[in-house]
Amino acid sequence: MPLSRILLLLIIPSWLSTQAQTLLCPSGKEGNYWFFGDSVGLNFNTHPPTVLTGIPMSTYEASAIVSDADGNLLFYSNGEYVWDKNHQLMPAVNPAMGGNKLKGSESATHILAIPLPSNTNVYYLFYPETFDLVINTPADTLRKMYYSVIDMTLNGGLGDISDKDHLLFEKTTEKVAATRHCNGEDWWVVTAESGSNRYLIWSLTNTGLSSSPLVSSIGAINRSHGAGKGGVLKFSPDATKLLKIGAARITLNQPWTLDCYVELLSFDNATGAIYNPILVLDSVRRIYGGEFSPDNTKLYFNYWTPIKDSLYQYDLCVYHPDSIRSSRTPIDLAASNTGQLQIGPDGKIYLSSTFRDFISIIHKPNEKGIACQYEKQAITFPSGESLLGIPTFPASYYAPGKPYLTTTGSRCAPLCRDSVQQYYVTGSCVSGAQYEWSATDGTVVQQAQDTAWVRWQQAGVQEVRVRKVWACGDRSDTLRVEVKSCGPCVPVEVQVAATTCDPALAGVDTVQLMTVQGCDSLVVTTTTLLPSIQTVLSATTCDPALAGVDTLHLSTTYGCDSLVITTTTLLPSVQMELNATTCDPALAGVDTLHLMTAQGCDSIVITTTTLLSFAHTLLNATTCDPALAGVDTLHIMTVQGCDSLVITTTTWLPSMQTELSSTTCDPAMAGVDTVHLMTTYGCDSLVIMTITLLPSVQTILSATTCDPALVGVDTLHLSTTYGCDSLVITTTTLLPSVQMELNATTCDPALAGVDTLHLMTVQGCDSLVITTTTLLPSVQTMLSATTCDPALAGVDTLHLLTMQGCDSLVITTTTLLPSVQTELSATTCDPALAGVDTLHLMTMQGCDSLVITTTILLPSFQTELSATTCDPALAGVDTLHLMTVQGCDSLVITTTTLLPSVQTELSLTTCDPALAGVDTVHLVTAQGCDSLVITTTALLPSVQTVLSATTCDPSLAGVDTSHLMTAQGCDSLVITTTTLLPSVQTMLTATTCDPALAGVDTLHLMTAQGCDSLVITTTTLLPSVQTVLSATTCDPALAGVDTLYLMTVQGCDSLVITTTTLLQSVQTILSATTCDPALAGVDTLHLMTVQGCDSLVITTKTLLPSVQTELSLTTCDPALAGVDTLHLVTTQGCDSLIITTTLFAPSFLRFLNETTCDSALVGTDTLRLTTVQGCDSIVVTTTSLLPVVEQSQEIGVCPGTTYTFAGSVLQAGEERSFMLHTTKGCDSLVHIRVFAWPESVFAVETTPSCPNRPSGTAALSALSGGLPPFEWSVDSGDYVSGLFADDLAAGDHTIRLRDARGCLSDTTIAVGQLPALSVSLPAATLPCDPGSEVMLSLLAQGLTEQLEYQWNTGANTASIAVSASGLYRVTVSNVCQAEQAETVVTQEDERTGDPMYVPNVFAPESGTEDNRQFRPFLREDILLTTYRLRVFDRWGSLLFETIDPQASWDGTVSGRYPAPGIFVWLLEAEWEQCGRILHWQRQGDVLLVR
Repeated sequence: MPLSRILLLLIIPSWLSTQAQTLLCPSGKEGNYWFFGDSVGLNFNTHPPTVLTGIPMSTYEASAIVSDADGNLLFYSNGEYVWDKNHQLMPAVNPAMGGNKLKGSESATHILAIPLPSNTNVYYLFYPETFDLVINTPADTLRKMYYSVIDMTLNGGLGDISDKDHLLFEKTTEKVAATRHCNGEDWWVVTAESGSNRYLIWSLTNTGLSSSPLVSSIGAINRSHGAGKGGVLKFSPDATKLLKIGAARITLNQPWTLDCYVELLSFDNATGAIYNPILVLDSVRRIYGGEFSPDNTKLYFNYWTPIKDSLYQYDLCVYHPDSIRSSRTPIDLAASNTGQLQIGPDGKIYLSSTFRDFISIIHKPNEKGIACQYEKQAITFPSGESLLGIPTFPASYYAPGKPYLTTTGSRCAPLCRDSVQQYYVTGSCVSGAQYEWSATDGTVVQQAQDTAWVRWQQAGVQEVRVRKVWACGDRSDTLRVEVKSCGPCVPVEVQVAATTCDPALAGVDTVQLMTVQGCDSLVVTTTTLLPSIQTVLSATTCDPALAGVDTLHLSTTYGCDSLVITTTTLLPSVQMELNATTCDPALAGVDTLHLMTAQGCDSIVITTTTLLSFAHTLLNATTCDPALAGVDTLHIMTVQGCDSLVITTTTWLPSMQTELSSTTCDPAMAGVDTVHLMTTYGCDSLVIMTITLLPSVQTILSATTCDPALVGVDTLHLSTTYGCDSLVITTTTLLPSVQMELNATTCDPALAGVDTLHLMTVQGCDSLVITTTTLLPSVQTMLSATTCDPALAGVDTLHLLTMQGCDSLVITTTTLLPSVQTELSATTCDPALAGVDTLHLMTMQGCDSLVITTTILLPSFQTELSATTCDPALAGVDTLHLMTVQGCDSLVITTTTLLPSVQTELSLTTCDPALAGVDTVHLVTAQGCDSLVITTTALLPSVQTVLSATTCDPSLAGVDTSHLMTAQGCDSLVITTTTLLPSVQTMLTATTCDPALAGVDTLHLMTAQGCDSLVITTTTLLPSVQTVLSATTCDPALAGVDTLYLMTVQGCDSLVITTTTLLQSVQTILSATTCDPALAGVDTLHLMTVQGCDSLVITTKTLLPSVQTELSLTTCDPALAGVDTLHLVTTQGCDSLIITTTLFAPSFLRFLNETTCDSALVGTDTLRLTTVQGCDSIVVTTTSLLPVVEQSQEIGVCPGTTYTFAGSVLQAGEERSFMLHTTKGCDSLVHIRVFAWPESVFAVETTPSCPNRPSGTAALSALSGGLPPFEWSVDSGDYVSGLFADDLAAGDHTIRLRDARGCLSDTTIAVGQLPALSVSLPAATLPCDPGSEVMLSLLAQGLTEQLEYQWNTGANTASIAVSASGLYRVTVSNVCQAEQAETVVTQEDERTGDPMYVPNVFAPESGTEDNRQFRPFLREDILLTTYRLRVFDRWGSLLFETIDPQASWDGTVSGRYPAPGIFVWLLEAEWEQCGRILHWQRQGDVLLVR
């Protein structure tokens, strides 16, 4: 068994015995249920988490959910209400049970629920109150922080609020966070004060919440404006850092101003102190959520801009402001409307999205950059949606007690092989906790509980691991370390490129640093100035106050100015008028409803509501009951929902009395007889018949019949009871048969004709109903239409039904309209444009219209001219390219002939007066002869030609003057006036049924002159024709809405919608009663209404039963026993039978047996009673005597124990008698004797244990006394049956022996401990002389017998001589353990280590004498040659400087003490060692306290 497990088994029992009353161990499953947003949630008890919907809680932002240590739901809250695990409101906030909601708000970024450290039945719920989002002035007192206490033992174990709405703090923000105290039990609860930089920190211990908070004033000011109170306040999982995000301030004129910031602070979870603020980001638009990675090395938050949401990662490996800011890595555009971030139980980070049916996930948040695997829309909700917030939990909720590892310096920087690095556990001060350290390819050279030093021996990615063992179990943490094989020290120069928006920061900056190998590292940063960006946007608005030009100053992703200029156009308001009806006078009139259009503008709906008239119905009725007579008013409702008043006047019908007289021949029947009957209205009818005694008489009767066989006179000879004749003559008249003739119509030929129905009159005669049904003709409608589509031309037949249900045939003849063809002609000079062009258009009827344009090619013009010249250079053919008025080419070819040199007398004309006259020119011919040319030049007048032309090009229109020359060489002025031909524009109109063809169509053509011809066709959309018809039918199959698609003459859709209403079959239900079973039942009569629908008359005749009443009686008189039947008649004339059964009740006799302990009660007792029927009842009871019970018992007990009987404690050897009572109440005498079994006697022999592992033994011997077989245990462990135990740790142990009777015998043994082996190697230094040696001698203490040695040089002796510097290691072993010691042998000129010690804190005013000054302390073997110490404040200002190693800084600046804080020191020194000058430079910080 590993040593760690043995230690755990030894430590935990003793710990639990002392901590069981207070220590509660969390499991990490207390946050496995998440409820958030609009009724959605996640259950992390499964992997992946199960999606939950239908949760009764809806919360816009935060929520608090609590589960037990097994992950079972306990309760949850949104800050206003609290629900139990059954999703029912707790009584204190349940309005149905008289409760009121909490003073919190479901629109708050944080609410928290944390347990009382010693009691998981008591929870504290912290929440801020509601607030106004848009506010322009500070509102420090508008936001209060409250807490309530929830007791889970109340409400039948479902929990309730026992202490409600306690005011925690008045000037708070929405921020509240919690983390564990370093002791692992208590809590820290932190909130931020509004309008200041104060943090208030409460502690929650076993005794409850601290009465007053700790206060830290540090960092940025918390916003005091409305939404500025929001943001984030969250601890890192290791509780060493506190993240605060200050939300942007909202104003009415500019939502989300540019004043959001992100700040990191350090936190001490032992003292509650907050310090060392780092401003990560400032002056941005809006950041809502933030979260740390589980390993505390990464920071994530979402950054909102007007056009996108972005997710960023910051690296916290090097915890320095510049390093953190420069590590920003954009991960991706975030899922839209990203809200809060929260670590889940599975180590992933979950991101909410407002008003979305999904959430997103960062799957590996410990990884750098996009390796973190950010997945948008990772989980989708089938119903409900995510909103802005997500549940908030205390820090490290899912890893309670985890020993978070960190190191000095950067935890992410690579190390050199053979270097020694210090590692330690942060934020843990759990009493009694043990730590185990290990490293892959490294050696833990020294450890002190939560701190260890590791020497890394191999290059590569290694791991250092710590395991923490404490009362709640064990937890581990692992830190990855990159180890490199470092070469000799070479100065490093790093070129870094950066950008900035601040001109003051642009340029080249050089920083002198030091690598992990101690080499100089020169970082040259070239910062380029980024330009400002200007974006121009357009928008619309309905608010006149918002219309205009708005300029918004933003920041780019690089933090540069970004100017967004938005021009907002005012949209008009919309007004709609509606009509409605109502029955409520209060609702009648004109109502104006202000709505909003899709663009968000006002939309006014004016509804004029007309009052419907009041329906008033008067009815008359009759009744036989005076109580029902009078006027009755019934309020019902019309189909429009209006009141309808039905007033029924009920008239009382008086009871009828009919007096009849009769005669009889029987004296016994003479007299007055009264019969009670009922009228057809149900009223009483009294018939009083007076019967007079007659002598024998002749009676003549008349009757009617429908049977001809019964017609005639019938004489009946009777005889009275007195013997006189009585002659009855009956004359029976034949009643005629009734015949009724009806007329009806039908569309069904099968139903046409004559139908005879045989009925019966009320007298029982035949009644013949003859119905003549006439066949209605089918209706045929002929329609005509036109179409351009040949496929639609022809005859179409539509089968419909008339209102009477007959066939209606609609025959539509559709004529095909011909296509229109228009032929046009045009001219052109361009051969490419000549030819025939066909344009496909559409006529007003939607038919094809073909326009065929034939364009004729105009020929090019060619003019040939001839001329002569005396100049050979001018002789020849000259071609001039011109253009006609139609724009065609015009070619002028001039042929010039050379004249010979002669004397020529010429007569010329000229237009130039200076040239007029006689001119003699002496020339020489080509052959050298003279050529005299006498030219008489007559002055010609100037020729001026005025021309006119037309053009389609505006640039060619106007007056153009052309200077030419006549054939005589005179000026010829040609003035051409070119008139601009207007562009031809033709406006056409057309109609169409196709919306795609409606609109304005422009066609560009060319006139015969080549000018533009614009044909603008405006095509109007013809509306679809919709005809709404209504009809009625008795056939359900024909009822409904029937839509018929037709086409108008223009080819548009014509919709005929026929709504056929089903006429209800009339059913009349009547009821009647009868005493005759043959007449009882349901009788149905099928008739027809005037519309031809079925009319059903259903008469239900109920059989009035013969009333039979059965009675039962008892009697004590046998003469009265039996069955008696009484025949009566009901008021309806039915039989009424009363059967009475009388039973004989005999006298009652019972024998009873009883027992008693009292002899005086023994015997027989007779009791005479009377039954409820009045008969005799005799009870005979015989009572017998019970005997006294006596018994004896012997009880054996274990030595030192007692026996309890009847509440009395009996010692071994004691006898006692007890008088008890039996279940019958009699005396019972019990004799008890208690004796002791023999005590077990045994001896234990032990051997000592090794110091580093449990190895002691214990053996039982000399067993006697008790009853075998025996079992024994060590230190309350499991019982074993053997006689030997091993692996016992040194110290006292309790041995408990148990025999077969279960009797225990205890003894305490002491297991000794062998002395621990400890070894060490003193450091050694080789002299500077070459070839010198030094002796390394091992120093051993403890168990030094039988030691074995193994050096890394291969030697196995206690001492070795070495002559070379380096690392020397020896492993020493004995029977218990192996220990290792090592030392470094150096040359005198190779000694390493800092030459001086620099303290990190001093107190100028309150410290001890040695701690009031700040100065380094020099190592004694160092002789400095140069020394320089400088101290700076956090902004880089020099506060103190000296070159004297003995000088110190007294903490003052200009004679005054500064505020307490951290100051940076820089120390440079040189000294001589073995003939060499060594240079040493260090920097660090020192804390000044007062």
